[in-house]
Amino acid sequence: GWYITDKIIEPRLQNTPLDGNSEDLPVFEDARSDEKRAFFIASSVMIAGIALLAYVSAPVDSAMRSSDGSLTNFRSPLMQSIVPLIFLLFWI
Repeated sequence: GWYITDKIIEPRLQNTPLDGNSEDLPVFEDARSDEKRAFFIASSVMIAGIALLAYVSAPVDSAMRSSDGSLTNFRSPLMQSIVPLIFLLFWI
């Protein structure tokens, strides 16, 4: 998405005249220190959640594996609970 926007769409729109007043456009300011801190905390919690999921899933006899030991088998508990796991990761 970034590559298409940056290399194809933006160059084509550079010479397009703006509708209305250009002063009414939103201004992007630098992130405040509390916003940077919140981003750091949220990113840390997300990385910790993913690391915990990987730690629980990694052992060969993990409860997240199917009976044949596969993580990617449709019958494995990890794959059957992928939607709730994604929900929990983003909710936390």
